[in-house]
Amino acid sequence: MIIDKNVNIKINNYCIKHYRDLGYKVKEYDVINIPVEHLLPTSHQIVNVKCDICGKEKEIQYRRYLLSFNNGGYYSCSDCQKIKMDKTIKNKYGFDNVFQNDEIKEKIKKTNTEKYGNESFLRYSFKKFIMDKYSDLNIIDVDYDKNEYILKCDKCGSIYRINKKVFTMRLNKYKTIICTACNPIDNHISGQEIQLQDFIKDNYDDEIILNSRKIISPLELDIYLPKIKLAFEFNGTYWHSEIFRDINYHKNKLEKCKEKNIELIHIWEEDWNKKRDEIKLMILDVMNRKLIKENKCIMIC
Repeated sequence: MIIDKNVNIKINNYCIKHYRDLGYKVKEYDVINIPVEHLLPTSHQIVNVKCDICGKEKEIQYRRYLLSFNNGGYYSCSDCQKIKMDKTIKNKYGFDNVFQNDEIKEKIKKTNTEKYGNESFLRYSFKKFIMDKYSDLNIIDVDYDKNEYILKCDKCGSIYRINKKVFTMRLNKYKTIICTACNPIDNHISGQEIQLQDFIKDNYDDEIILNSRKIISPLELDIYLPKIKLAFEFNGTYWHSEIFRDINYHKNKLEKCKEKNIELIHIWEEDWNKKRDEIKLMILDVMNRKLIKENKCIMIC
């Protein structure tokens, strides 16, 4: 119910005709005192009201009060909206929840299936939202129950499933390969390292040795180009930290490479994620420098 009986309002061009039609002799910018029920139904005027269910008092816009009042013939605060809704359903259908009625449930399913190709509008809406949000990715379907996305990889052509959380981490946090066929979940090689491998394969035509412990045994070289004696080490922020690696691990690897006249370039995961284009140009530049000695050159693009 409305507590206020009268309110002061300021006449403006939008409402002046309404009040003149009610018999008020007013002009623009006048301030008048009127009964609350004379307010425009769309008025934003603040009024004091009391919830007809719990008795809680609050200040709200008159138009919002009417929205609640006109739905059932009484006003309910936001805390009591569910109580009011349950009462309305009970009065209208004779039970507490519309989904307790099999006939209504079947009607809803039929309508949703005809409109959206799915019994659940919520599932349809979620799927559409995801496919629109990631329109640049080839998302085929969304498994609402398992919280998984189903995609087709543009690179390998595989159709794969991926958990929503893993998908988001790979896409946004690690900026790595999403496909679980190209970048398996349990792979000991990170997706970023695979990206580095792919970049070098796309820009170098000679022999490439991956993840070998034979070159500077017992240590491993991630990527090695034997013809130009150039190696790359991809250092993941977590697995290459001092928690898992000896403090001299990277230094020892560098010295072993020098003994065999191999130039070793360290690439750190954080730099790869933040400065990928610059690192790619650096890699092309180094490979060009090495290839010049062989009277060959690759294009820097």
